[in-house]
Amino acid sequence: MTKDEGLNRESFVKKVQSMMMNAADLQATPWPPSYKPLQLPMYDGHSDPKQFLMSYKTTISSYGGNTVVMVKSFVMAVRSVTQT
Repeated sequence: MTKDEGLNRESFVKKVQSMMMNAADLQATPWPPSYKPLQLPMYDGHSDPKQFLMSYKTTISSYGGNTVVMVKSFVMAVRSVTQT
């Protein structure tokens, strides 16, 4: 990993952490009834994390999601990265 890649990942993690909320509160918050995404962008660990976050946020918003939906859906969008 290059220094730039490390900084990009570090910045990416900080942005995600800034969206996090108490896990119990998050689990208790229902999904909006109108939120029905067809397909979320996936982060592969190699692409530009800023570009991924912009695409991810736009996709969630365009399907009627909010910040809670972004946080709850995030694990699905980075699953392959977290499994390696």
